[in-house]
Amino acid sequence: MTEGSNSGSGTHSDTTLYDRYHKDIYLPTDVSVAAHQFLPPTMEPLRVSEHYKKLAEERHLPSEVYMPKYFTVIDVTMIRETMAVYRVLIRFHWNKGVDLAVVLEGDYEMVSAWWCRPHDKHETLDGDQYVQKT
Repeated sequence: MTEGSNSGSGTHSDTTLYDRYHKDIYLPTDVSVAAHQFLPPTMEPLRVSEHYKKLAEERHLPSEVYMPKYFTVIDVTMIRETMAVYRVLIRFHWNKGVDLAVVLEGDYEMVSAWWCRPHDKHETLDGDQYVQKT
């Protein structure tokens, strides 16, 4: 991530306000622990944002999702000044042949989601958007 770059001022990609971590680039233990603490307990119903509702129709996403018991933390966005978790992307098995990736913000609210095959890899991952191990 380039210091001072500002792709989307005021958005979660604004590197002057947020630091992003990705499991395939660099996800320090303290950030992973904070992400897990940010997430709801197993089987807690996840709230649905207005944005998610629009995406759900377009992408044929489920209208109800409960926090899974087993998941992988993929991406964590932290508020730079306070190091508080702002959003977390998790991925989990949905049914035979498909996983669900879900972006959660405060109060267990789903703001985005998409389907992916269990063995899909994110080949277009832009490492410049994430904190690098130094």
